[in-house]
Amino acid sequence: MDRTRRGVLAAAASLASLAGCVGDEAATATEPPTEQPPTATPTPPPTASETPPPTATPAASTVRLWPKAVTTVFEGDVGADAVDDALGGIPGQAQVYRRNRADGTVTYFVSAAASFYVADAKEAFGDADELAVRRVYRGVGPRYRRQYASVLGEQVAEHAAVDASSVTLSPGRLGSHQFLDVSAPAARSAIVPMLPELSFRRADGTERLVGPDGFAVDAGFLLVRSRSRDGVVTVDLTLDDEGIEAFGDAVRAASDEALRGEFFRPVVDGEALRTFGLSEAFATDIENGDWNGALTLSFAARTDGESTIARLTGGLPPVGVDCEIPD
Repeated sequence: MDRTRRGVLAAAASLASLAGCVGDEAATATEPPTEQPPTATPTPPPTASETPPPTATPAASTVRLWPKAVTTVFEGDVGADAVDDALGGIPGQAQVYRRNRADGTVTYFVSAAASFYVADAKEAFGDADELAVRRVYRGVGPRYRRQYASVLGEQVAEHAAVDASSVTLSPGRLGSHQFLDVSAPAARSAIVPMLPELSFRRADGTERLVGPDGFAVDAGFLLVRSRSRDGVVTVDLTLDDEGIEAFGDAVRAASDEALRGEFFRPVVDGEALRTFGLSEAFATDIENGDWNGALTLSFAARTDGESTIARLTGGLPPVGVDCEIPD
């Protein structure tokens, strides 16, 4: 799933390479009137034997998050110094913490560094005699998992007007890769992190181009730290037919100067991020109708002392995720 979907997104994104500028970011049919217009007839109140019709309950929707971190679980109480010695330095965006369980104390080392893999952890910690590894997997430990559950519960409750207690987060594992299923009695768009609060506006902020409708939620999105460009966060997402039309209309109406310069900026929860321009090839594909809606946006990992990935996801842990819509 993960590799295939990302491959498709990457191929599509090649048509939609964005040249970012440094941004300091139905008609209703009616019957013709008659000579004698109908008069309103009051509806009689229900009798004691009548009951009002039940209110329809929205069907539960689910999205699946694939955290892009590596978690190593050690036996016993392991300090950060021991982890640092084994690795020759702890990667950035890492946590070391302990938890007392029924079968004894364990220590979790969670690394969200894009360049750190399960194989790296197994090799480094397997050679350390003083470290007893219980398991290594792609995913997050219980501390980040609780943070996901809390933040997503609050987000979905606000976006979908449901009770936070109706939002569930269920962890699972496919091989050595952990996933987190988020479910709620709400539309999928309300439970995909970032999308309910995301819009595209013109660079000057005066006109909304896309959002909150217009994003292809069923295509999921990819939010990761770049492996090739240190300190960069990339977001791969796809617009639906409505979004493609709206964005395309804006492109066709803009001058070449505007397209190559500061054409649009993403806005998350009212906060404007950096501006982006479009490459000539990308704009030509849009104008010719050869664009399928795939976009790749890149941001500096830290802006004004705040992690962009946290800003994009509204307080979720600083761990990149794939977002999949299960069949």
